[in-house]
Amino acid sequence: MKKAGKIIAFLLIAVVLVAAIGIILKFTNNGTTEFKTFYVEVNGKIHTDKTQISLPLGEELRFETKYILASNKAENHKGYTVKIVPNKTDKTMFNYTVDGNTYGFTSQADFTAGFDIQKDTTGFTIKNDGLTVEKVLQKMYWGQTVEINSSALDMSNAYFNLIVSSYNGESSVTFGLLFDIHVSGVNLDKGEIVF
Repeated sequence: MKKAGKIIAFLLIAVVLVAAIGIILKFTNNGTTEFKTFYVEVNGKIHTDKTQISLPLGEELRFETKYILASNKAENHKGYTVKIVPNKTDKTMFNYTVDGNTYGFTSQADFTAGFDIQKDTTGFTIKNDGLTVEKVLQKMYWGQTVEINSSALDMSNAYFNLIVSSYNGESSVTFGLLFDIHVSGVNLDKGEIVF
């Protein structure tokens, strides 16, 4: 009987140890980053580092902000901030004009006002009602004439970064935003089809 008790105790300790290691790996990006106490959950998936996420066309996407070492109930939630900035890469640099004045896309600091974001105590939603880079710019410069060469943009690139930060700004999660777009049709030139 003593031997069975020792085996059960050993197994319980092993299970707790494996669970602890699993939790540590989950919140350190498989051991490649520091332990994160702040994370963002989207569709049941936990995000602690930079990633890309697609905003579904015609839908709202919910982002839940959470803290590992705290109660995540609304009345006890510590808070968070949200900001949308340009994703500064070689593939996302372009110029646009507003009322005849030329601006560099990646030189702008904040595009948050160009998005439909609904915040509450524990998280927020972003609605994609047909978002494009041009529509975001038009919303930013409401009432002004915005001109952009939309055909030069590759919508497989994330032009915007959503930065979700902890209440004290010490931790953040960055999402490269991809817009789901609706294809209204495909035209084929019968003379150009080769079998």
